[in-house]
Parts: sequence; structure tokens; C-alpha cells
Amino acid sequence: MIASAAFLVAMAAAQPAEILRELNQLRADPPRYASKLEQRRKHFRGLTLDLPGKVPLRTQEGPRAVEEAIRVLRKTRPLPELAGSDALRDAARRHAADLGKAGSLSHQGSDGSTPAQRIRWQLPGAGIAGEVISFGPDEADQIVMDLLVDDGIRDRGHRKLLLDPRFRIAGAACAAHARYRTVCVIDLTALTE
Repeated sequence: MIASAAFLVAMAAAQPAEILRELNQLRADPPRYASKLEQRRKHFRGLTLDLPGKVPLRTQEGPRAVEEAIRVLRKTRPLPELAGSDALRDAARRHAADLGKAGSLSHQGSDGSTPAQRIRWQLPGAGIAGEVISFGPDEADQIVMDLLVDDGIRDRGHRKLLLDPRFRIAGAACAAHARYRTVCVIDLTALTE
């Protein structure tokens, strides 16, 4: 039996528990996590990130965005741990599958839904809601580092969400993506009750 390319990508993608563990390492000690980014910074050649064993990636900002993220993490105090949520994992899984199948790059679902709507459908007691999406990487540490660096995102919205102390619950899921091989969605919230 020959496995499909989509199945192989999904099997290689980071598991939800690995992503949550990586997020909690970041939140437990942001200055220490900055050392991971310092190691990454060493792999730039101009604007190209050339990690060992990976396809070189042309970035928009190069090491400048990594250095900015390092400075932010060095000043960030420890944050509350994120509890895993099956409901949020399901919301993330549905959106990852939707994005992957369509090959799209949006926080808006093909049904017009927003992250807050999808989160509240799965977890009715959800308060504030946030969503970050990674395209390409399939390892938990690379996913989190890419979102922290937020290359090419002017307001650094993904970084701000990952470092927001109000979030206490998270769910993550990855799927095969028609254009970028892998998409990983992380949904975050805090219960209002």
C-alpha cells in the first residue's frame, strides 16, 4: 500500500501536545527561550535562513526580525502556563483542514467564520480569543520560533498573541497544505466563567 503525500505530511507534522509543550517552555521563561532564537540567527545568509537539513528559506526581514524578537523576549516576564483543550484543538483542526484543502492563507474560514466564532462554537465559555497560523514548518520548535519572529508581519500580531498573559487555554492542530506542505493552527482563549 502506498501512502498519499498528504498523509505523510500529516504524519510528519508536529503533534498538538508537542506544540503546547513548546509554547509553555516559551511562556515559562521567555529570556531563556531567546537563546533558541540566538542559535537560529546564526543560520542567516543575508535574508536567507539556511537551517541544517532544511530547504533554505528567503525571509522578508532577515536576521533583523530575529534580533527584535530576542530583545522582546529578554524583557518579557514569565507568563501563565497554557492548559491544553480538546475543544480548542478541534477548532484548530477544522480550520487547519479547511486552509490546507483550499491552499488558502486566512484566519477567515471558507464558511466566513472568524477565529472567535470557531473558538466559541467549540468552547461556549470562551472569553478573549486569538489564533496564530504557521505555514511550512512541521516541527514544534520551528513553528513557535517562526510565529515569535513574525517575519514580514508589521504589527507582530502572532508574537503579541503568544506572549499575551490573558490567554490560559490553547489547542493546536496541523494538516497538509496544498501550497505550503504544512499548516499549523493554534487557538488561544481564556474562560470567562
